[in-house]
Amino acid sequence: GADFWQRLAKLSYGAYLLHPLVIVFFYCSQDQSLRYMDVTFVSNFITFVTLTFLAAFFLWLFVEKPAANLSAVLLGAIGGRKEVADA
Repeated sequence: GADFWQRLAKLSYGAYLLHPLVIVFFYCSQDQSLRYMDVTFVSNFITFVTLTFLAAFFLWLFVEKPAANLSAVLLGAIGGRKEVADA
């Protein structure tokens, strides 16, 4: 159970940063005015959460993780050790 939460925690900050972009992009691309319906609300929520965490995963995979590895290598070279950050 704890391993699942650690993986989710690594994505949470990226999701926090990206969720406004996902929501604004979605609502600004609408041609119609917004009408509230329970089904639409739940559907949009699930869609936003899924797209946000998917985007956060790719942000972590292609930006955060390589930067952490590079930082560990550079700091290890300064200190005389070579370490790579944990996945």
